[in-house]
Amino acid sequence: MSKIRKSKFKKEEIVQAIEINKTLTHSAKYLGISSQWLIKLLKRFELRTKYDFSKNHGINPYWKGKYLSIETKHKISISKKGQVPPNKLMRILSICPICNSEYINVPQCKNRSKNKKTCSSKCKNIMTSQTNGGKNNPFYKKTHSIKSKKQMRLSTIKWIEKNKNNGNQIFPRYNRNSISILEQKAKELGITDLQHAENGGEFYIKELGYWADGYSKSKNIWIEIDEKRHQRLKQKEKDIMRQQEIEQFLKCKFIRIKYNLENLNA
Repeated sequence: MSKIRKSKFKKEEIVQAIEINKTLTHSAKYLGISSQWLIKLLKRFELRTKYDFSKNHGINPYWKGKYLSIETKHKISISKKGQVPPNKLMRILSICPICNSEYINVPQCKNRSKNKKTCSSKCKNIMTSQTNGGKNNPFYKKTHSIKSKKQMRLSTIKWIEKNKNNGNQIFPRYNRNSISILEQKAKELGITDLQHAENGGEFYIKELGYWADGYSKSKNIWIEIDEKRHQRLKQKEKDIMRQQEIEQFLKCKFIRIKYNLENLNA
């Protein structure tokens, strides 16, 4: 117990990190520590029984102190026989088909972050829109089966019941993780009346048919969270047109926040 730095983290900070990120690895990244260190802190603050990550995304902290059997180790060695370690694979200089810039690629690596077809995520989005658009889309002129429609219908009903019982907004759907980002931005701007999905429901403009991720009536500030799909070219064009309509109608200040792990860890 003496090894744990008591002054660095408080119990409330650890609980907040876990409630926001839900998983062991993301909570540890949020706090800037390792997963094993977070488990030690959970033990110290007697939170281990409350937050059990053994059933969460395959994470099992109870493996500590346990070892694989000789039979299991033998099976793993057979499965990896003949494989070359990622650090010893050949690296080549490739040219991006979108922007013609050079980048280092590892074509034999199974990891997609190293075996890339483009130089950046921006070029990847452009390439995806070109290759999977229209007739190139694998779902082009196809429809869902009766079984798939039933599964989607039941999952939607389950989601509605869950939000209804918790007193949260049912329509339109919203990203729960974005709420903490909105509230953090509101604190930075000194906003005390921010309206969002879990605080009075999203602000709605009937005349335009638009909902706000976050809106302050007193300061007339509209806050929008841009998830990954908002980085696509076609979606960006739609977002700009939508923003212009809202700014003209409300005469408000419009703020866009890019949604990623850095926002959650901030």
